[in-house]
Amino acid sequence: MINNVSMRKVAITSCLAIVTLVLSGMAALPVAAEEVIERFETDIEVKPDSSVEITETIRVNAEGEQIQRGIFRDIPTVLAGEGRRRVRQTLDVLSVKRNGEPERYTVNALMNGKRIQIGRADATLAQGTHTYEIRYRIDRAARMFQEHDELYWNATGNFWAFPILEASALVTLPAGAEIRELDVFTGRQGATEEAARMEQLRDNVARFDMTQPLAVREGMTIAVAFEKGALLSPDFVHEMRYWLSDYREVVGAVALPLVVFLYFFYAWYRVGRGPAKGTIIPRFYAPEGFSPALTHFVYYKGQWEKHGWTAFSAAVVSLAVKGVVALGKEGKKAMTLETTGKVPDSLPPGEKVIFDFLRENSPVTTDAKHGRAIQRTKSRFTSALQKENRSVFFNSNQGYTLFGVALFVVSILQMLYFDVLEVGVLVFMLFSCMPLLLLLLVMKRALRKPLVVSVLVGIFVAVMTFGYLKFLIGIYHSFGVDLIFIALLSSLAIAGTFGTYMGAHTMQGRKVMDEIEGFKMYLETAEKERLNFRDEPDMTVSRYEAILPYAMALGVEKPWTERFENDLTRHAISDVESDYRPRWYSGDGFTSERLSSSMSGITAGVASAMMAAQPSSASSSGFSSGSSSSSSSSGGF
Repeated sequence: MINNVSMRKVAITSCLAIVTLVLSGMAALPVAAEEVIERFETDIEVKPDSSVEITETIRVNAEGEQIQRGIFRDIPTVLAGEGRRRVRQTLDVLSVKRNGEPERYTVNALMNGKRIQIGRADATLAQGTHTYEIRYRIDRAARMFQEHDELYWNATGNFWAFPILEASALVTLPAGAEIRELDVFTGRQGATEEAARMEQLRDNVARFDMTQPLAVREGMTIAVAFEKGALLSPDFVHEMRYWLSDYREVVGAVALPLVVFLYFFYAWYRVGRGPAKGTIIPRFYAPEGFSPALTHFVYYKGQWEKHGWTAFSAAVVSLAVKGVVALGKEGKKAMTLETTGKVPDSLPPGEKVIFDFLRENSPVTTDAKHGRAIQRTKSRFTSALQKENRSVFFNSNQGYTLFGVALFVVSILQMLYFDVLEVGVLVFMLFSCMPLLLLLLVMKRALRKPLVVSVLVGIFVAVMTFGYLKFLIGIYHSFGVDLIFIALLSSLAIAGTFGTYMGAHTMQGRKVMDEIEGFKMYLETAEKERLNFRDEPDMTVSRYEAILPYAMALGVEKPWTERFENDLTRHAISDVESDYRPRWYSGDGFTSERLSSSMSGITAGVASAMMAAQPSSASSSGFSSGSSSSSSSSGGF
């Protein structure tokens, strides 16, 4: 029994000895150091002009984790005012030191403030304690109220990535100021804790000392109320400058579309209106010396319908009618273009480009094989028409439009320079407009469809556009740039609208335009109204076919063909039997009993075949996107 007790005592004694040794060993190990702000001292001197000069002395312990090359201090300089007012302060860094020696720093813009980044990117800090001294000046820091003046200041910042073990703030008011009340708040942003001691040292001097450490993202904010009279009210010039600075988003949102509108209205009024329209009377012939393609170009003022393929197709049919080119249907969509061997005495410049291409490559099928060549030919064709015009009939006035676009871009750059907009926000705005452009393209295509389809698509586009804009404006409102976004859209709409109507006819072009409009009026006039025409030429096959390319160029080939079909049905055309078939076309689907639809199928088929011949763009786009935020924070780098 005695032996058992002795053994138990020996075991207990051994365990206690082992525990003691382990604890002693642990106590002997070095304590892992932590990156902290050991002390944060703030010295604030309030000036009579409401500015403050601040000296921050920050002692940190760097261990090479987050503090590797230095620290950064984020200071908010944009404060929320009443309504849409945003009080904008100016930050001037006076000096930065580390351990008593000048240290390199940069000042970078944040969303609502500035970041003082201290240190060199190519130099690493030694581990241990470093003391930073930051001196800077901020205007409009002290505020004037009706009954008192006040300094309300976040003495440490609320978003440090490290704990703050000790902090203090010393506030010195202008000479003659008398402190009325002191207050202090500690903790996270918006907290109302008062873990600090307040002390009024003199009439115009107060001190605040923190009574417990601050955790990560906690800070100390002080408030000093003092009698009125120590701060001087700004004069009228400074007050207006402050007002314009604070309301720069509103001013910019009003100024941008106003400037763009005034310029484009002036430019349009000066060069875009063109000569007044004359009296339009029906004409039985196209303007003398004008090809179908040039007629199209002048009528649409250089705005090519379907990117020039309508004019190109009309020129192809014009060559076919002249007997120098034969058209043949090839499958369901493709067509074959082949020269007949006939060489014309002369051709308009645009048609000559097409004829030369076909003579060298005949036969040409509108398929993938010849797609790129047809595309290049169409480009040379439109260039030839523009040279043929030579601003004699029509001026595009592109210089005025480009200057307006440049004015718009310069205005945006000024907004970026004056911090009305940030580059990231602007880029996001531009990308967010992409769905709106897609909706506009959908609506543009729908306008070519039957009325019911156009109305239904229009309602869908309107609802989607309204919903999407409401969503975007809500997002931008949270950033305070919703008015700028609306101004941006309005300016783009103004520029696009005026740019479309900036082109104008010359005096000679207006005269020709009156003739073209009279000719189009004749082509699309209903059958019963033609009885009022005097001296109208008799309808013949050659007259119908000669005018058909012009009708295609002006988009009225259907009523013109219906007129021919009606005359053919009444046997009013002497030079053809009732089973008319164009000699320049071969292919299925043509019937004289349904001449109007058959001929419409041919002309539409030529246009669609030309467009289908375009080489498909197998392009892919990839981009990487990133987001950067400018939260009010401070830390190391």
